[in-house]
Amino acid sequence: MPGSRPDAAALLAVLRQYLETELPPLLPEYHKFQLRIAGRLLAMLEREFKEGAAMAAAEHERLRQLLGRDGALAELQAVLAQAIRDGAMELDDAALQDYLRQSLGDALRINNPKWLQ
Repeated sequence: MPGSRPDAAALLAVLRQYLETELPPLLPEYHKFQLRIAGRLLAMLEREFKEGAAMAAAEHERLRQLLGRDGALAELQAVLAQAIRDGAMELDDAALQDYLRQSLGDALRINNPKWLQ
């Protein structure tokens, strides 16, 4: 929702807060568990809305630097995957390892930041 206030991340936060605080006392255990899962998914979406675009842009730039060429993010990811499969890029290449470390860190910051601790 471009330009909307509150933005999508804020709306997700309100929804998650409601689901986590208001509903659990009303539900049987099975549905409480399912609600916790839904809350975690909403938290992931919040982080994606807040940080996803910047992380994708940073990954795109890292890939351009690593591969020495330009293209769309998905295209460059495919080129890198093919280079690794073909052996054109060695797995012990320091630049590749740095790219993978940073990209994996960003993915974990979205999926579950606790995994980085």
